[in-house]
Amino acid sequence: MGNLKADLPLLVLDGNADIVATASSIEVLEDKTTDLNFQDLIKTDSKFVNSWHMPNNVGYTMSAWWVRFDVLNHDPNNRYWYLQLQNINAHFLQVYSFPKNFKAEARIIPSIHELRHASFRLDLPQDESYSIYLRIKNNNRPLIFNLRLLSADALVKATPKDHVFYAFALGGLLIMSIYNLLTFFSLNERSYLSLAIFIFSNCINLLSQSGMVGLLFPEVDVDKIHIVSAMLTIASANDFFYNLMLVAYRLPRYAILFRIHFWLAILTMLIVSFLPYQLFYISVFGGALLVLAIPVIWILHKAKVSEARIFVWAFLIMNVSCIPILLYGLDLFDDWAIAFNSLMLGFLLFIVLLSLNQSRHTRELRDQAQQIEASSKAKDAFLTTMSHELRTPMHAVVISGTLLQQTKLSPQQSDYVEKLQVSAQHMLDLINDILDVSRLNHTKADVKIQAFTLQAILENLEKLLSDQAREKHLDFILNSEYSITTPLLGDPTRLSQILLNLLDNAVKFTDDGLVSLTIKPMGQWLNRVELQFTVADTGIGLSFKEQERLFEPFFQVNSSTSRRYRGTGLGLTISYDLVKHLGGELQVRSKPSQGSSFFFKLMFALAEQQPINSFTQPFTVRNYQEKRVLLVDDDSLNQFFGKELLTVLGVKVDLAESGAVALIKLKETSYDLVFMDVSMPDLDGYQTTQLIRHELELTELPIVALTAHAISGEHERCLAAGMNDYLAKPFSIQELETMLTRWLIKNDN
Repeated sequence: MGNLKADLPLLVLDGNADIVATASSIEVLEDKTTDLNFQDLIKTDSKFVNSWHMPNNVGYTMSAWWVRFDVLNHDPNNRYWYLQLQNINAHFLQVYSFPKNFKAEARIIPSIHELRHASFRLDLPQDESYSIYLRIKNNNRPLIFNLRLLSADALVKATPKDHVFYAFALGGLLIMSIYNLLTFFSLNERSYLSLAIFIFSNCINLLSQSGMVGLLFPEVDVDKIHIVSAMLTIASANDFFYNLMLVAYRLPRYAILFRIHFWLAILTMLIVSFLPYQLFYISVFGGALLVLAIPVIWILHKAKVSEARIFVWAFLIMNVSCIPILLYGLDLFDDWAIAFNSLMLGFLLFIVLLSLNQSRHTRELRDQAQQIEASSKAKDAFLTTMSHELRTPMHAVVISGTLLQQTKLSPQQSDYVEKLQVSAQHMLDLINDILDVSRLNHTKADVKIQAFTLQAILENLEKLLSDQAREKHLDFILNSEYSITTPLLGDPTRLSQILLNLLDNAVKFTDDGLVSLTIKPMGQWLNRVELQFTVADTGIGLSFKEQERLFEPFFQVNSSTSRRYRGTGLGLTISYDLVKHLGGELQVRSKPSQGSSFFFKLMFALAEQQPINSFTQPFTVRNYQEKRVLLVDDDSLNQFFGKELLTVLGVKVDLAESGAVALIKLKETSYDLVFMDVSMPDLDGYQTTQLIRHELELTELPIVALTAHAISGEHERCLAAGMNDYLAKPFSIQELETMLTRWLIKNDN
């Protein structure tokens, strides 16, 4: 022991001060190997350096550091003094004490877990000199030699201040955390869960810094708890801000940056306790979140988003409170107590403001949700009613025209009937367009994947549009650079609807020249092919300003265009939404008076088997004279026209004006097919079908739904009730014959 240096600046405790700084009396030694222990330190004449020869703030370091000072206690009233180190956890400290007269062995001083700062009780008898050695190794935070000695009275006075501050902050945080968690369970609003986790992680952080964790769990590494809880705080703050401010919806460009930051923070939280310089990572992630949030708040504040206006003040408070801790983590500020207290106080005020804002935000969301739900129910009820009320009379009009065409007419009468059918079809198209737009705005389009060929679609388009183009003396060209007989997997109905809308528009708005459809392969990978569909015309064209609003519902170039071409402005909106639902994007290139070109790309899988295409199969007249059909409908007009159509097709028809009458007739007579109207008073078509299946046990009897409810889910509802097929009113004689063929011939086979 005699090898130790004896000329240390002596720290004298004379009773004039209860708190004594040690900065001018300490010497330090850097152990870069971290292998030097206390016994080696004593046996070797190690070289200590006076602390004023080096900065007080060492910063991040992987070395172990030894600190020593000599102390002489002249105070007769205080034998016990307390050595405190701010910002260093006691787990990273070893403190040794032995008298200068070498009459006793050196003692290891245990830490006091109950206190906020690392504290050690030193027994310093009056008028005796002691050497105090400390070994410090902590690569989690910047190393600062901030040591002081406190008398027992000074410690007693300082401790309650810390405890009162922490009790106040911790109590407020816990109340807010529980409140937000309960609100989350009540409202199922994710931002409340994120805020509850954010607050709770701050509670853990506060407990780890207040000494309570060390008191309750002496063996726990408090520094790891602090680091992990701090990273959880940052991740949950990200998620809370992201959900509260609706970043994905309002600013999608920023959304991916927030998600990347969030998941990196979660990953770092899992591994940060195994990394050096842990506080540095917290400062980096915390600073990055501030950098991300500031422009978002500014943009939304300028857009007068209410959440952003309140968040500006909360964010300003949090920013100011975070500055000291961020500077500390970046090794630019050395007072840990001020940094941490500032952070906790700022967080408490920040969370109070956010919780108040959350309550207001949730009330608004609840009111909006109730309004939207009421509006949606009213809309659905309106669509259901209007669909039925409009289609039912249209059904009578269409069938009247069809029946008239089956009679012997004069040329003038034939012309009248033809114009009647064209007008009826136009009216039906308007009804369908309105219903389609409403459905696509509120629900996802029903996409039914099945095998098909381009040949079937092109042949159908040719049948539907060639006469219209010929009447206007237009060249109508359908061309495919990809094999039209190759079977593909997709939704041919939706694809046909899109192409029909685009081609119909092209023919309608072109008075001279050409209308064409070109299908071009853009690439093929294994069993998938990407096709580009282009509909071009030499029509009136569009200005750039008109193109910007082209796909908005009911948009038209001008009123004269609407009157001249009978456009509603819905076809392109429907086509745009359908292409989007199929995974593509409908685009346009056009110049005024130079025509337009609409194009989109879709991906298709290659089908293994050829589809059965009704478009390409030859039509065969069937003999239904031996077949008996029951038509169930409560409307007398529908009964009349339905019976007339079926009679024209050669079917024996019985009528039932209600579900109850239908059940009686089915008990008395054997039928080959039932056409069932779904909207009937008392016993509707769904209930009647279920009774037929379960009570009459006619499980094999084909039942085809007749409905004017052309709304989403109606087909599925009919099938779920036990019906076999679905026919929407108004229907053509060809569609009716298709049903007869499908179910009567199928049963024969």
